[in-house]
Amino acid sequence: MSEVANDGEVQWVVACIAPGDVAPHPNFHVESVQDSELFALLLQLDLGAYADYQDKMIEEDGSDSSGENHETGRQLLDAARVALDSDEAHEGLDRLSTFVREAHAPIGQRVAAALVAAMTASEVERLPGAIQLMTALLDEIPGASLPASSSALLQAVLSQQAAVRYVEFGEADSARDYAKRAINAIANAGDQWSTFSVSKGISWSAGESQRRALELIRENARSLLIATADGIPESWAEVVRSSPPIAELRSARDVVKGLSAAIDGAFKERFPGTAVTHTIFRSGNPVSQSLWSALINVELSGSLHKIGQYRELLGQVLAIGGDRDLDKESATRHAIRLLRQADSRDALRRLLHGTRVSGPLHVMREAAVSLLGRRARLTPSDMSVLEMCADLLDQGEVDSALLQVFDYIDNGAEGRLRRRQASNRRRVEIALKTAAVLAPRSSHQPMIAEKAILLARELAPLQDEVALSALLRLIRAVSWQEVTGEVRQEWVLLLADPRFLSFLRPLDQANLSRALVGYVGQEIIDGLTGLERVVALINGWLGSNPSPSDATAAAEHCRNVLQDMVNEADRGAYSGRVYSPTQLSAYLIVEFDRQTLWGPLLEVISHPKVPATEKVSALGILSTRAFAIADDVRRTIAKVWAELPASGPDVFFSGNADELEAAWLKLLVAHDVVPIAELRLAILRLASNSEADVRASVAEVCSIAIAAGRPDGWLLLSELLQLSEDTSGVVRHFAARGLAVASELDVPQRDLARARLLSLLLDPGISTVLGVLKGFGDIPEGGKARGGERLWCLKQVLELSTSHPSDNVRRAAREVLGQEFGA
Repeated sequence: MSEVANDGEVQWVVACIAPGDVAPHPNFHVESVQDSELFALLLQLDLGAYADYQDKMIEEDGSDSSGENHETGRQLLDAARVALDSDEAHEGLDRLSTFVREAHAPIGQRVAAALVAAMTASEVERLPGAIQLMTALLDEIPGASLPASSSALLQAVLSQQAAVRYVEFGEADSARDYAKRAINAIANAGDQWSTFSVSKGISWSAGESQRRALELIRENARSLLIATADGIPESWAEVVRSSPPIAELRSARDVVKGLSAAIDGAFKERFPGTAVTHTIFRSGNPVSQSLWSALINVELSGSLHKIGQYRELLGQVLAIGGDRDLDKESATRHAIRLLRQADSRDALRRLLHGTRVSGPLHVMREAAVSLLGRRARLTPSDMSVLEMCADLLDQGEVDSALLQVFDYIDNGAEGRLRRRQASNRRRVEIALKTAAVLAPRSSHQPMIAEKAILLARELAPLQDEVALSALLRLIRAVSWQEVTGEVRQEWVLLLADPRFLSFLRPLDQANLSRALVGYVGQEIIDGLTGLERVVALINGWLGSNPSPSDATAAAEHCRNVLQDMVNEADRGAYSGRVYSPTQLSAYLIVEFDRQTLWGPLLEVISHPKVPATEKVSALGILSTRAFAIADDVRRTIAKVWAELPASGPDVFFSGNADELEAAWLKLLVAHDVVPIAELRLAILRLASNSEADVRASVAEVCSIAIAAGRPDGWLLLSELLQLSEDTSGVVRHFAARGLAVASELDVPQRDLARARLLSLLLDPGISTVLGVLKGFGDIPEGGKARGGERLWCLKQVLELSTSHPSDNVRRAAREVLGQEFGA
């Protein structure tokens, strides 16, 4: 290995790949530093050391050893610092792009600038310009005054960075071309390297540092080729079995450091100890510094696999508040972007759901708007953002989003970092689900109907039940009164086509007919049997006034199925069914007064070996509908409840026992089966449960008691007030519903309920506010205590109806106003 003079400032590129090889080590003091060393500190996010050395350079009047390249070095440093600030990323990217085009700057500095620019462009969705910069700069490297090996390093690093960004932009073929170009450059590298001063914290030379960087780039390029290949190439085993490059270990070390700091912080918060301690971080928060630094390192070195891993990891850490230096808004904004750009769809949907519940909503809206009009193909994660933010967009934005959703069917990708083309069925399913959410607020109803009929003809012969179900949801979402002329006629003809109908199940035919023409034809009705016919009866598809014989036949069929469930449970078996017999039986009791089903249904939901999901759903239906039950039924329910603790439910089948107990409490309270005083201890115990769903059920129990007008219901108002402070938005939702009812009734502590509701109406999310508004609709007829007075919070509801960011909340507020003014 030989080393020669460094005319190209190669250390700037090494600082991107292995910043620890260039940056001053904290245990080895140095009197002065070069700009490239400051650059390495900046990429490590060691901002404390960066600021100290920068101040020292200013005190020394800017003198350092970088000679004639000092001016360009300072320009690059300043541009990179701005680019790494998320609030100034666009400006930083512009400055870096300008610097890359400066032909008089050393080639190493320009390549380093291009690498940081590409990473920043990925963050702010401006990849085409960054890719163009890199590909143009690549052509200049062979003519630069560099040793052959260092020249190969610059070409390989830049080629691999271009390959990764091409993957992100959806150009897999171009990505593979540049990954191969990186490998070819490395194959011809030789062993002649540029020399430069390395960190005192390492024991190897500048040449060895470059050789290790080259090894890392080669492995990253090979991994990318495998990830983007059609099928599994033969070389995958060789890559999997090979030892990791030494230069790769640095980012892994930083991840461990960051996670250790996060766990340590969470542990000390959970177990604070007896002594008061204060931790002072010398160089910023160790969680964010380490994890962000690790992500920067794998982004700049072009490790496609680890980019996805580290984005997801950092996004999850930020989402759970692992970085105490970031406010919730900033942490949520970063987390949504990182999870979306990591293709982490499940984690992203969880975060978006939580943000919908508790806010901040404007951050979600920003994420959705940023996707509109993008040149790059959308991914499943992008579609999740559009779907879950639909009510936060205005109509023009909804129309734009719908156009991109339908384009996704033809051009969608499997993911941002997994750029194989997604299967057609998968794309159709995702697109239809998203379109169904967007459609009701679109001004393009005829276009939606036209797209839907094309998809119906394509999907029906495939008999893909998941995709057909998604299509039916879209059809139900269309405003058919806005669809006229040829498109509507096409649908009517399609509905009359026996061949098309033969591809659909009878219930799907009924569903489609109801959505399109407003009724279900007799031929379709005659084809409905078993539980499907029960579903049609409950949905009103057998006519607005079905015959008593239809209801009797449905009840008899459900009775038989319930008996089958008991027989199966006695044998320790369970047969899953498309439609839940317990739910359907509960609906028949509530909606059609089929009291004879109480006995068989209670036998099923009290059986220890019937799955809890069957029980909880049925108990919920029986509890949340206002209807009368006979005294003998009430006594039977009380008897079953009293015997439950001794029944010894099978753990395998019982699921969450606390959730099941809370579901029973709803039934007991709703129908005044047991005095609340006898249930109070159970309610208090479940109210402190660690599971949010159980606490939400308790809040629902309290709300049901008050809404049912039980004389002793007000006893639970204190529990509702406490639950309204819960950290879970779902719990606050049900607590708010009960408080809204109490605020309109003549009960003790009504003023406390109203004072708390004024605060809940200002909740930054959607769930709690909707709980308040829905609660006003739960008030029993004749139960209002205000006489002829207007709604006590009329001003606040009026404001919500016009200014809340969610269309769902605005519509709910308008419904309350409609009830108030008789509209």
